[in-house]
Amino acid sequence: LTLRYLLELLEARNPASLSACSLLARSGHPADLIRYLGFEIPDGWVVGYGLDVGGWHRDYDEIRWYNSDV
Repeated sequence: LTLRYLLELLEARNPASLSACSLLARSGHPADLIRYLGFEIPDGWVVGYGLDVGGWHRDYDEIRWYNSDV
């Protein structure tokens, strides 16, 4: 499921308006999709607040960089 797909699916229902927001987006993300953006981040993995890697680390109470080398 991609943001583009979700927006197209919702747009087909003819809403009065439709905008997307995201707390985080990777550098080089499609700028036309996200109207409200919190932070642009470099490539890499972040975990915490429900973001996980393979089901792990989603219970952190802050967002952290994930180092796969450890």
